[in-house]
Amino acid sequence: MLNPQLNRHKGLTHLLCTEGLPKALLLQILDRAQTYLDRLTAGLGGTDPYSGASLLAVGIEGESALQLALTEATHFLGIACGAFPGSLPRDGQGWQQALNELSDIECDLLVVQHPVSGTPYFLAQHLPAERHVMNAGDGCHAKPIEALVDLFLIRERRPDLNALIAVFDGSLQESGFARSLVHAMTTVGVPEVRAIVLAGEAPEGIERMGVLVCEDARRAKADADLVIDLERDQITWQAVAQTEPSDKHQVRVAVCASICSLILEAR
Repeated sequence: MLNPQLNRHKGLTHLLCTEGLPKALLLQILDRAQTYLDRLTAGLGGTDPYSGASLLAVGIEGESALQLALTEATHFLGIACGAFPGSLPRDGQGWQQALNELSDIECDLLVVQHPVSGTPYFLAQHLPAERHVMNAGDGCHAKPIEALVDLFLIRERRPDLNALIAVFDGSLQESGFARSLVHAMTTVGVPEVRAIVLAGEAPEGIERMGVLVCEDARRAKADADLVIDLERDQITWQAVAQTEPSDKHQVRVAVCASICSLILEAR
C-alpha cells in the first residue's frame, strides 16, 4: 500500500503522522534539524535556496509556540509565511468552500491544526498536488511535529536510542502527541516503550504499536531511562544530565525548518 506522505521516490511530500515513515527519513529530519540548530545557535541564517516558496498556517493560534517557531523557521529558510484568514469547518458542511479558498491561495506548504482527526489527510487528498500538508495536530490522532521535537531532545540526551527504555504515564488513546512519539520511537529503534495503564483498561491495539503494557507503575519506572508524563507534558530522566539541553523553542524552529526544506526539495 502506498504511503500518502511519500512520493514515488520515497521523498517527503506531506507530514501527516509519524506512523509508516521510514527510519532513514525520520533520522534525516533529525540530522538536518541538528545542522539548522547549530546555525541558529551561532546566529547564522539558512544556506539553502527556497526563496519564492511560501507557507500558510491554518488553524494555529497567532501567539502559540508553534506559530512563533514557524515564523522563525520560514525566515531562516527565506520563504514567506502567512495565516489563513478563515477557519475550517468541524462537520460535513462547508468543506467545498474551504477547499476552494485554500486552493485559490498561492502557497506551497500548509501547516494545519484541527480538532477533528483525519482533517490533514482529507486536505492532502483533495487539494491540488502542489499543496503540501504538515499536520500540527488533528484531535487525538496525531501531532507529529511536536513529537519530532521531543524525539530530537531525547536523542540529544541519549544518542544511542537502541539502548533506551521509555515509559509513558497517561492515556495514549487520548493523546495524538503520545501516539506520534511512540511510532517515531519504535521506528528509529528504541527497544522498549512501556505504557502505564490501569488493570484491564489497556487501549485496543496498543500492543500492535510496539508498546509493552504495564499495570504496576513502580515496576514500569524502576529501570527506565525516562518517563513521559502526558498529564503534565513533561519528560523526567532518571539520571542527571551531563550537559544542558538545547532550548526547546530553538529546537522547534530547527525541526520545522528541516521538515519544510525536505518537503520543498521533494517537489
